Amino acid sequence: MFVTNAESPTIARFDEVDGELVHGERVSFANFGLSSLFFPPTIVSDTKAYYLDPSSLQIIVWNPSAMETIGALPLAAADRQKGYGRQCFNGRASSTDSSWCTGITSTS
Repeated sequence: MFVTNAESPTIARFDEVDGELVHGERVSFANFGLSSLFFPPTIVSDTKAYYLDPSSLQIIVWNPSAMETIGALPLAAADRQKGYGRQCFNGRASSTDSSWCTGITSTS
């Protein structure tokens, strides 16, 4: 289980040991300019996960097994001028303008 922290830019892993939850390692997202994490991460596989930060318009890519960050995908082109966000599924935008979705690919 992975838990975000509203007071620091970290995600903590909790492992099950003998039927009990044990606090494991943490990964910090401070290097990406974040000061807190409010939303749950998206775990795609044992080695790939994403954290979408809507305030900085970036997706942080990290490894949940190693508890290390890999990099970030900027979403600067996903403007909020119209009052709603855009979504990207399997590398394709949900609108007719898919230019902002470049670089985001499916792992499946």
